Amino acid sequence: MLTLPNWVCKKEEYIAQKDSDYFITKSLLGIIRMLRQLRFHKQVKFKCSSSVGATILSIIIIILCACSHKSAFLLCISALLFILLSILDGKNIFRLLKHSIAITFLSSLVLFPAIYFYGNSTILLIPVKTFLILLSIGLLTTYYNWHSILDVMNKFHVPTIIVFIFDTTLRYIVLLGETAQQILYSLKIRSIGKNKQKSKALGGVMGVVFQKSKKMSEEMFQAMCCRCFTGSYSNLHKQKLTYIDFIMFLIGVIYCWLFFVLERV
Repeated sequence: MLTLPNWVCKKEEYIAQKDSDYFITKSLLGIIRMLRQLRFHKQVKFKCSSSVGATILSIIIIILCACSHKSAFLLCISALLFILLSILDGKNIFRLLKHSIAITFLSSLVLFPAIYFYGNSTILLIPVKTFLILLSIGLLTTYYNWHSILDVMNKFHVPTIIVFIFDTTLRYIVLLGETAQQILYSLKIRSIGKNKQKSKALGGVMGVVFQKSKKMSEEMFQAMCCRCFTGSYSNLHKQKLTYIDFIMFLIGVIYCWLFFVLERV
């Protein structure tokens, strides 16, 4: 009769040590949030207009806001931005205000010694300018997707190779983000017990993403050579100017006039 050794008959009880997967979860949620904003972005309002007028208005507001030294002009800019902000739904309003207020708070902490020792009006306006500039950029990217904003570069006669680089970068950020998302999913599923080398796991994820990006860049270069790429790039997201674009440009002209009037006071 065959008898089994004791170590075979012994019941094994493995209890995994508790560990926190906060790093994996946070990284995974951050990548999913980024992919959702880039890939599944939809226009909120103003679907009948192109992004040309809004982009020009945003550039004018950013330049005038940075050059302003009067609180009255900043109040005029904030009135326009808050009107545009009120049109959005609650989720977008919360997202824009959360990011803008957080970065403004950090800039206030950096400027706190200058505010404490000097405290003149110019230094006190810097956090307000930071908030308004961030809010204007956030509104532009919320109302219009990135591809429509890239079309503005074509209309301003920016070299097509630069537009091609920006457009390709946005596309490959999404693809590499999906790769990192799949790796983090697999890492989360296979994580058993306590991992004492979290930096090694992070290095592995970054290494795989880097190898994937290198391979994709080589494949893209070969595809461009096969198709005889000459440097010309046509954007498929072309837009026609509408009356709303001219209204936004008129608003920009009015704010330029207000800037020169209020800064003299």
